[in-house]
Amino acid sequence: MAADSQQEPLEFWIDLARVGFEEDLYRLMERAGINRAELAEAAGVSPAFVSKVLNGSTNYTLKTMAKLARAAGAVLQVRVIDEEREVVRVVSPETAARLDDRELSSVANHGEALTEVVEMSGRG
Repeated sequence: MAADSQQEPLEFWIDLARVGFEEDLYRLMERAGINRAELAEAAGVSPAFVSKVLNGSTNYTLKTMAKLARAAGAVLQVRVIDEEREVVRVVSPETAARLDDRELSSVANHGEALTEVVEMSGRG
């Protein structure tokens, strides 16, 4: 196991996966030209719930993630990646703007590319 990853709190890895899902879902919605209400209807959830998911202010299950992905015209894929491989997740300025300060500090402290995007969003 890589020494650096052993020092990361579990919450960092959870936040990274959550933010990645939310960013991907938002991008899929834009590409499909659907809004939150349309996604909610297609997924069988409320528009308020979709807003909470996209804002990162609620917990959700893999089942819900799969329903939202399918409603956006995609499939959910969960992967486990070898720690020895370097993985960089670039967060858009729009996503960085939606993160709270705790999430920003957690993400910004773990990669130059992420830090640059956070600074571009005006919150870094």
